[in-house]
Amino acid sequence: MLFPPIAERFERLEETREIAHQMWKGDETPYQGKHSQLARLLNSPSSVQKPHPPILIGGAGERKTLRLVAQYGDACNFSLTSLGIDEAQHKLGVLREHCQSISRPYRDIEKTIIKRIHLTKDGREESWTPATAIAYFRQLVAMGIDQAIVSLPNVETIPERGQTERLVEKSLSCCRQNRKMLLFQQASSLPPFWNGLLVQVYHSSP
Repeated sequence: MLFPPIAERFERLEETREIAHQMWKGDETPYQGKHSQLARLLNSPSSVQKPHPPILIGGAGERKTLRLVAQYGDACNFSLTSLGIDEAQHKLGVLREHCQSISRPYRDIEKTIIKRIHLTKDGREESWTPATAIAYFRQLVAMGIDQAIVSLPNVETIPERGQTERLVEKSLSCCRQNRKMLLFQQASSLPPFWNGLLVQVYHSSP
């Protein structure tokens, strides 16, 4: 299957957003776009979340993707498996600038990341120890990340039972010092080929 050029894909993404928002509003009038022509927009049953389900836009392109996040997104997502902390911090700065250009509060956008971590007790073979992971999560908290999806591909082979639970406990402790809290949820409901943790950072009041 051949994908259209990137420019066209972004055009189609924006049209999809327009279509979805029109449907969520209950507007069944025809839609005429450059790539999509629809006689009736029907959304039945309607969405439970109001005014509409949150929109997460993944990607780190500075000119188009992050501009779309600022305009339409309720959340963004960066892959920190491919980006470093400094690069992610820069991307957040670019997102803030896009928000300022359209007078949208930067704080309204939830910042999320996804990261692959190989966790061991002793850090062998370039893996991370719990202490290394805790220090990394502290950096995420400091830079304003709200949620992290952490893939632990070796979670079923970690030799010491309870190591993941201790990582959670220590991370909670270190993040409370910054008036924030990390919530870890084992991804037991996900398919067996995806073993990981969901890490949420909640900004708590002083």
